[in-house]
Amino acid sequence: MSKLICRNVRLTISTSTLQSQTLMLPEVWIPKKLPPGPVARTGFRGSSSLAFADGWYGVMLSDINVDGYEDLVVWSGSDGTYGDPSYTYFLYDKNARRLSENAMLAKLMEWHSLSRIIDGRLFAWYRSGPCDRGEKLIGIRGNGAEILASRDYTTCGEHALDGEGISDDSWMKLKEEPKQ
Repeated sequence: MSKLICRNVRLTISTSTLQSQTLMLPEVWIPKKLPPGPVARTGFRGSSSLAFADGWYGVMLSDINVDGYEDLVVWSGSDGTYGDPSYTYFLYDKNARRLSENAMLAKLMEWHSLSRIIDGRLFAWYRSGPCDRGEKLIGIRGNGAEILASRDYTTCGEHALDGEGISDDSWMKLKEEPKQ
């Protein structure tokens, strides 16, 4: 994926619940079309499950923590697995009536790649070398974030998971919703 890195970005957001807020961002990464060409679609607004199915975006407005208010996800680096996108997460704080960066969520996502966000759950994975893999499911409600389920496995050697074991997602079946 080719990208354009914009530094010292002044981003002004307006939503139905947020009159206007300006954020100063050190970097925003924007996807470019391949072969070298114009910048691809830079922003997305709507269901975050659709955003990841449709492609990468520099800026996404979506209610990721299922509280009824739009949140902001900004592609801000390449700290995911093997240089995949990493994001800065701004969750809407209804008491302060503004978007606030959520460092807890960013910390839980360190060195993982985000594959999708659905109903307040972030699905993340990592790969370390040719054999070691891992996945985790992070729940977000309000401004809180927690690991709901995770697993590490190998694809090599005596204890390797086969294709069926890798695609078995029974490890992430939850008994309860993420905590508020």
